[in-house]
Amino acid sequence: MRIRHWLAWTLRTCRRLDPDRRFRSRTSLARAWPDGEHTSPVHVSTIQRWETGHLPVPREALVRYEQLLGLQTGRLTTVSDFIGSLTPQPRALVSGSDLQQLPDDSRRVGELLDRTTTDAVVSGSEWDELTHILMRWPATMPPMTMWEATAQRLLLELLAADGIAWAQRYEAFARLVNHPAGGAPTIDACASAAALRHHQAMASTVAALGSSDHHDSIRAMVGQVHNPTNDRALDGAITGLAEAVWRGRLQAAQRVRAMDALRPLSGSGDELDSRSTRILRRLSDGTHKPLLPDPLPPPEDPQRK
Repeated sequence: MRIRHWLAWTLRTCRRLDPDRRFRSRTSLARAWPDGEHTSPVHVSTIQRWETGHLPVPREALVRYEQLLGLQTGRLTTVSDFIGSLTPQPRALVSGSDLQQLPDDSRRVGELLDRTTTDAVVSGSEWDELTHILMRWPATMPPMTMWEATAQRLLLELLAADGIAWAQRYEAFARLVNHPAGGAPTIDACASAAALRHHQAMASTVAALGSSDHHDSIRAMVGQVHNPTNDRALDGAITGLAEAVWRGRLQAAQRVRAMDALRPLSGSGDELDSRSTRILRRLSDGTHKPLLPDPLPPPEDPQRK
């Protein structure tokens, strides 16, 4: 519920701070909502419930907010994806997909995979679209070599991107490591790259493995703690393990391996000491509470329109 209210506050604030002053009221936004072809009308009361946190906001509505407010593509959807991942549940497959949409989605997946496995430019929005479709149709089975090439390409772009472009690719990567078919090759691409001594491994790419339940993911992070490629890879492995512990996804044998790997860092006195100690404490007592402080609540609106 807190996450929903954070997103509601974000939508409300973006609308009211629209520099063109077109949508300072919800009524004006509702009038402009339909586009005559793909987007159906929406009642002003629905917008009000979205913006007060009383109703979940569909992803299509976030896209329409971006379009009408002139926001950068992904500005709201990426924030929604990120704060939605701050829960103990892993990124879920999308259920209830319309079978009539399957032919179009299959064709689009083919187009996007052709781009990811060539030198064609792939935008953050296209990575977002591709991984959403793959999660919507988990039975989609591209050849293994295509999974591997796609994962390696995404990893390279993740290392180079920043801002919204980075966030879109990070979330896309996290979806792939949770895909029934794409998870193993994506984890392998990440673990193999992080293990290369000449590779400039980034903490965030190794940390992304913490969102996966796959045993290969846990093994890769524990391996980096035991024998880190560099300080960044070690930092990412500890961050990923913290997430995995918080989600409560480690099996008994995995918990033992993680504790064995973290014990030498606990009490070492360096910057990783306190984090390792906190993870060990939770592994020992079986609690799975967030390892980071809760965010501050959003400011109150001076008035509501």
